[in-house]
Amino acid sequence: MIKSNQNINNAIKLIQKIIGNKYIVENNLYHDVFKKIIERLEDKTFKLAVVGEFSSGKSTFLNALIGKDILKHGTQETTATITEIRNEKVEKDRIVFDVIYSNGTTEKNINIDKLKEYTTTFSSLYSVAENIDKVIVKKHFLDYEGELSLIDTPGLNGIADKHREKTEEQIKNSHACIYLMSVRGLGESDIRFLKYISEYQKNIIFIQNFIDELKELEGETPEGKIEEQKKIISKRLFDENSDVNYEITGISAYQALISRDVEMSKGKNLSQSEQEELYKRSNFDTVLNKILELMKKNEREKIQQKDAINVAIYHLKRLNDIYAVRNEFEKKEWELTPEARKTKGYEKIIEILHQNKEKNLENVKNFIEANANDIRRKINRKIEEDLRKVEEEIVEILRNEANNVKNMEKYINEFLKSDIHRKVEDIKISNNNFLNVNFDNLLSDALLVVQDYIGITSQNSQNISSFNTEIKVEMRNFQKDEDNIEKYKKDILLEKARLEQKTREKFIAKNNTTEFVSQLNYAEQTKKQNIQNKNNKIINLGNKPDAETKYRTETYREERSGFWGGIVNFFCGDKIITEKVAYKDYSKQQEWERKRSEIENEFAEKDSKLRSQINYLQSKCDEFRSSIQNIENLEVRKQKEIQEMEKLLNSKKIFLQEAKEKATLEYIGKVIKDIKLQLNNYLFNQDNNIKDIFIDNFEQLNNQNKTEVTRIVIDLYYISFDQRIGALKNLLNDSSENNKTLKTDEIILEINQTINELEEIVCQI
Repeated sequence: MIKSNQNINNAIKLIQKIIGNKYIVENNLYHDVFKKIIERLEDKTFKLAVVGEFSSGKSTFLNALIGKDILKHGTQETTATITEIRNEKVEKDRIVFDVIYSNGTTEKNINIDKLKEYTTTFSSLYSVAENIDKVIVKKHFLDYEGELSLIDTPGLNGIADKHREKTEEQIKNSHACIYLMSVRGLGESDIRFLKYISEYQKNIIFIQNFIDELKELEGETPEGKIEEQKKIISKRLFDENSDVNYEITGISAYQALISRDVEMSKGKNLSQSEQEELYKRSNFDTVLNKILELMKKNEREKIQQKDAINVAIYHLKRLNDIYAVRNEFEKKEWELTPEARKTKGYEKIIEILHQNKEKNLENVKNFIEANANDIRRKINRKIEEDLRKVEEEIVEILRNEANNVKNMEKYINEFLKSDIHRKVEDIKISNNNFLNVNFDNLLSDALLVVQDYIGITSQNSQNISSFNTEIKVEMRNFQKDEDNIEKYKKDILLEKARLEQKTREKFIAKNNTTEFVSQLNYAEQTKKQNIQNKNNKIINLGNKPDAETKYRTETYREERSGFWGGIVNFFCGDKIITEKVAYKDYSKQQEWERKRSEIENEFAEKDSKLRSQINYLQSKCDEFRSSIQNIENLEVRKQKEIQEMEKLLNSKKIFLQEAKEKATLEYIGKVIKDIKLQLNNYLFNQDNNIKDIFIDNFEQLNNQNKTEVTRIVIDLYYISFDQRIGALKNLLNDSSENNKTLKTDEIILEINQTINELEEIVCQI
């Protein structure tokens, strides 16, 4: 890796040296070319382009990939410009984006909640496709620490087609491409585009999106759909000899997004287990693993580096050819002695050049005019041929779909307009390229004519501007006959979903019943144990003890009787008598009764709580059992209803199919006839038809290009004339032998050395 980086650094230094040589890159010629090559070599970011027709789910997929719902998505086209998501850590995990406007200005660190206004067709602030060149979102994702960029491109068949060239450029400069397909799979427009991009993009991951929306009632399954697309790819795109590396997998980007975005999961009240289940159903891990694997082992960076250096070598060889011609001419001039130069008549050459200056210039103008007229005739003829071919191709597609009315209607309603749009756009691009090439050749030829008149001239190239036109085709809607059936299908699916929900509720109720029965059994067992413990404690008290007979000493006074008794009482007081008295002691009985009462109270409280718990658990069990029974009754009823609905659906489908088959021949014949007539009018006959628009625009463009080429050549003619006159005068007056060492020799030597060193670096990468 260290050696590879060193090689690239050496290549950059060599190219920078070329840029810095004022004699080589004259008047900034090739300066921008070599500068862009350096930019390509310095860029180490792994780039993954996400491509597909609009409504294929590109933005949803990217949101799922980064784990955050930030790119706007919907059933209509949304993305209207190139959106790059860079794997960068932003302060406090804030998500921001930069905007690069079409005028070259940049606005940085805009809060993500304003993204819609800068990227979608629904912006209230901008005509996004016109005003905004690119949006760069900065967010850390995938727990990937390397330099990584995800590129969201506008829908290939949408109103943002003016970004088509930018989309192609993004794909070309990416390490790999993810191509998303809608529910219908690959269509004709997909195949044409894929054939084109596969010329320079060799790593493609095909994703069949929306596997959760495949209609099981019509026999569509993810496995079957994937197999169907594999056959299309192997048959119509990449055979066994192809050098394109591709894989195909099926996912639900929307399910993956819901499960990966924490806020969306919370919004839908998904538990952790439900999130995991949803993510599993999305099959997102398959594509995620493919991407991570690709980033680890991909050699695209080396290929890009080699390509960039080879481009530099190509342009250096062109420069070398230019200076070789100049060197050869100069050497012939310098080889002559001053005397020979005068003998050759340099004064006469200068005189003749001045005499023929305006005449030769007029000849150059006439040369340009004649060739420009020829280009105009060629492109008018080519436009006619190309548009006839479009007409034939569309009619052929309709005929190929004629065996299935539904497919034809689907094609007419969903894809015909975009197909015509795409084909006409391709013609525009093709003829614009044709015009560019022809005028580039005319420019080169005109410069050679100048060289013939003057001797030596500068080299230049000019990009010819193109035009843009909007194509409008209004088509009838042939989908009404399918609406009721589609609605009925949705009703069936809804009933199945409700049945599935009730089944889940039954499952939960059964689990709850099991849990409550377990708790009830435990409570009853606890109650029995409580009674047993109470009885044991009472037994441990033993029998109630009997009352004990005890004696106590009692003292009392007694008055003596008789005469003498009275005398004694008078003098001594009453007689004091002491005796033992028997009584009953009940204290042990009372203590026993107190302890028994405590035991009874203790276990009475526990028993009361247990009885309440048992009653509650019993009622919940009864409730759940009742709920289960009700759900099971409902299940039986719903299953019967669904069966009846499916029977009715099948009868509706059979009825519709029979009706369609009955009317197919006359209907299809009429449709093809109407479409062909409408298409012919649109392309050739009606007011403001495409052919006339193209011819008018290309006529205008042809004149503009002719004027521009004439201006360039005239400017170069005068410059070259002055250079030639100056060179001849210097040759005429200069007698120094040292001047035989020409600057072009040194330039050619430096260019050749640079080419050799760059070729060695290419071999080492």
